[in-house]
Amino acid sequence: MILYAAPAPAAGGDWDLRVRVRPAAVEMGTRFTGADVEVSGFVRPGSKVAVVIRGENRTETFYRKARAGPIWITSGKVQVSGVPTLFLRFTDGMLRNFLARDAIDHFQMDQSAIQRQLEIHPDHDHETMVAGWLSLKAHDGTYGLVRDGVRMGQPGPAGVPFTVAFRWPRKAAPAEYYVNVYECRDNAVAGSASLKLPVVRVGFPAWLSALAKQRSLLYGALATLVAAAAGFGIDFLVALVFGRGAVAAR
Repeated sequence: MILYAAPAPAAGGDWDLRVRVRPAAVEMGTRFTGADVEVSGFVRPGSKVAVVIRGENRTETFYRKARAGPIWITSGKVQVSGVPTLFLRFTDGMLRNFLARDAIDHFQMDQSAIQRQLEIHPDHDHETMVAGWLSLKAHDGTYGLVRDGVRMGQPGPAGVPFTVAFRWPRKAAPAEYYVNVYECRDNAVAGSASLKLPVVRVGFPAWLSALAKQRSLLYGALATLVAAAAGFGIDFLVALVFGRGAVAAR
């Protein structure tokens, strides 16, 4: 199944920016390791393209690490808000070469624009904590800027085709995400299209999530049994490899 965006009115003409995304939804099963996603469409000759995939703005909680002698320890929690949970941007060349700074800020299309909206609590060392947040998000694959990530084709009757192909990050949580495509001309956004890309659990993860929400007591009991079984399994393996004395020593 393919989803098509409902285009926004284009500036200065009757051109409509039409975009499609495949697949229509990202399904997260038991062995989910990511998914191939493709965004494609047509723009007018002479236009440049920027594609931004964005998660909702919500507060996220992270653990702060601090050094205690030769080791790192957890020294409390940090809440980050005001920024998208996921931000992936793909461009046809360097963004600032074809889009003015005020347009970049208005649509929050680069790191500077995002950081101005970022709030951290408690904020003891802002620059260090922002750098740590960016590093963590980049490591998870939920924050990235890919220059030349938009492939442009040859002009035709329908316009100039473009394609963005990428791997959906495994650590992006189930939610509704937004695929935003911007057609850029004369250092401004001349047209845009946006559609939702849902990421949903399927199979056993979906059943487990529903159980946790609808029957919390049963979910808690099952979780306890699984933990106990895992403990017995470890004891069995230790006994098998090292003997019964090793289990007693534990």
